[in-house]
Amino acid sequence: MEFGVFLNGYLPGPAAHDTNCEHAELLEQCRYAVFADKHNWKYAWFGEHHALTEYSHMSAPEVCMGWVAAQTERIHLGSAIVSLPAMKEHPVRYAERAATLDHMTNQRYEFGTGRGAGSHEMKTFNIVDPPETKLMWDEIVREIPRMWEQKDYDFDGKYFKVPTPHNILPKPYGDGHPPIWVACGNPPTFAKAGELGIGAIAFNFEPIYALQGRIDAYKEASRIALDIRLPRFMAYGAHGLAQAMAAQGQIDRAREFYAVACHFTQVPQGAPYDIDLAAELLRKGMLQSQGLFVARDALPGSLAPALRDRVVEHAEGTAFVLARADETRSGRPLLLTQRDVRELQLATGAIRAGISILLKRANLEPAQLDRVHVAGGFGNYIRLVNAQRIGLLPEALREDQFSFVGNTSLEGARAAALSLGARARAEAISCATRHFDLSGDPEFQTEFAMAMFFPDSPPDEAA
Repeated sequence: MEFGVFLNGYLPGPAAHDTNCEHAELLEQCRYAVFADKHNWKYAWFGEHHALTEYSHMSAPEVCMGWVAAQTERIHLGSAIVSLPAMKEHPVRYAERAATLDHMTNQRYEFGTGRGAGSHEMKTFNIVDPPETKLMWDEIVREIPRMWEQKDYDFDGKYFKVPTPHNILPKPYGDGHPPIWVACGNPPTFAKAGELGIGAIAFNFEPIYALQGRIDAYKEASRIALDIRLPRFMAYGAHGLAQAMAAQGQIDRAREFYAVACHFTQVPQGAPYDIDLAAELLRKGMLQSQGLFVARDALPGSLAPALRDRVVEHAEGTAFVLARADETRSGRPLLLTQRDVRELQLATGAIRAGISILLKRANLEPAQLDRVHVAGGFGNYIRLVNAQRIGLLPEALREDQFSFVGNTSLEGARAAALSLGARARAEAISCATRHFDLSGDPEFQTEFAMAMFFPDSPPDEAA
């Protein structure tokens, strides 16, 4: 459990109209954060509101964070939240300010975002169509990491434009970039946060156990958070900001991988990079069906020198260099190791074994299936040919047998809430569905062991 303090510049009564009281309150709020740092609290979150007399007089929290950063050592300073409508400020300014805070706080800045609060605040900036701010946020929050990463950023979007290439400065300090969060209230926003791989701040004045359904929606969606532009940290919280989970490591690596991988294979933006990379290495004859790297002196003679040079030996054995030290911002090489491949085999093997057992119980061959529905946001990015190459999906299945159906849990819940007929159909399907506990199935371990191998195919079958 980690603790944080939420600071909002609350100034009730006549004091709200006294600048001396206002001055004292803003400084007092900042001192709370300094005090929290001395007692090892993890977060100090600063609200941002506009023209809300008494409720919040903190309209420029970044200034307060600079004051606090100079007097603290450990505590993370977060925006809660920066509203991102393009009419309020050009999105480049959001990226510039967040990156600067990343420097001034020594990577302790947490970039909380949102669409904005009530219509009263929005009208301060002549925003008269509040529903449209949701679409603005969705466009802008995806572009800010690109501004941080690219030296020739341009964009032609619906809500803002950078018509010619510009190097947006400063870049975030060190590896990765500030963790990105979004203010959440309802389940779809929690799911959106999970899908994007960003944190969810739950501004709900209720006990944390009441958030269970929304937390579950976040967790489920975060399993498919494979976008390459993810933060170095992601978590969700409740009001009061008790941290509940974090994930790091592979997320940063995915982002930097693409700079190299795209030189030798056409990997779509946002695709599950481990599946695509393993499939390409198998095709090139650089990876064996057992999941072992081929030693450099045993690589196929036809392999391009640029790829051959990326096969190296290190402490964990043979590895593939995704990015050399001079190709990364950290100055350290980025490797795909034997352990990474083994983790992919474990995940792939479990899914493949489950599919095999279900087909056996139904007495069916893959080709006999009318339709295979791939649910979840994961399916939006998966390349079928690569998923089959590593054995994640049966090779006997044809492309026309697949349907990628997206977030069926959310869509099903929405349909059931709006239609009695849809709810009745869902209940009928539920009653007709048989449940198999794979962990107790006597064949699972055997199937799982067999599924750990990548399918045997000659190198360069699709090259």
